[in-house]
Amino acid sequence: WNLVTIGDMLYRTKGQTSSPNLLSLSASASLTGYYSIGLRGTNHLGNDKHSLSYHLGIESTPSTIFGLNYATSALNRQGTYTERLYHGKVAYTSTIANLLLAGAYIDYHYHEAFDFDLVSSTIIGSGTPLFNGAGVGIILGLRTSRATDINLRRGVDITIDALYRPEITTNYDSDIWQISGLFDYYQPLWRGAMMAIDIYGEHHSENTPWMLRAKLGGDCRMRGYYPGQYNGNTLLSAQVELRQRIARPVVLVAWGGAGTAFSKRDPFDISKILPNYGAGIRLYLDSSSVLRFDIGFGRGCRNFILGLNEAF
Repeated sequence: WNLVTIGDMLYRTKGQTSSPNLLSLSASASLTGYYSIGLRGTNHLGNDKHSLSYHLGIESTPSTIFGLNYATSALNRQGTYTERLYHGKVAYTSTIANLLLAGAYIDYHYHEAFDFDLVSSTIIGSGTPLFNGAGVGIILGLRTSRATDINLRRGVDITIDALYRPEITTNYDSDIWQISGLFDYYQPLWRGAMMAIDIYGEHHSENTPWMLRAKLGGDCRMRGYYPGQYNGNTLLSAQVELRQRIARPVVLVAWGGAGTAFSKRDPFDISKILPNYGAGIRLYLDSSSVLRFDIGFGRGCRNFILGLNEAF
């Protein structure tokens, strides 16, 4: 994959004394046919106690689908299709005593799937290939973690995010909603070492379209699995990562964890909990920007990841 940041701009408005505002334009493309263009911005208000952020993006991705339940996903028989997404989001957040975070946002999705092969057509069946709709959400959080150096962070981050899409704002025939929860804990250990714990949960209403269901796998959580290899209305995952600095810009990591995705029609079963483990290396460009190389292993599969910044 080729990632290009077209431009970052830091600026302040007249009389502004808070942190500088950020405007970023980026583009990404690959020889496989993937491309994306995104515009992001954050405006700080009230001496950094408030912020207004926005994101506009277009993304087209050659995608794979393994199944809509555990049994078919575990067969590793993948179908292919193309996924196109137009996404917009505007969020307002306020920080109280530098610890508590509260906010609200408006979200818009135009999600389209096409170019199905025979396998993916069989998996999807009568599922709709298009979702178009807007929603409103709230964010509540507690942020105590602070980074003081390369690979040195201490504290806890907790976030709850709820999104509601009423029928009247979508092309769907009913209301849909989702809620997610995140718990991250960072603890320095011996010299140059840190332990990081990530616990994440996500739940979607039972009538959620297949394209919007929770997807297990990716470049941050359950890194041993292809993105969306397993999916469902509910997703639970946990991981523990040990990060050891061996030179100032170089950090080695190893992690282990587990996760599962399920729904009412494909209920939770302890035998369906999937293992996840792997190792990687980080090359820090400065105290916060980092190149990340990971190889993750799952049940009957593996995944190589090249990315920017820490997984969490």
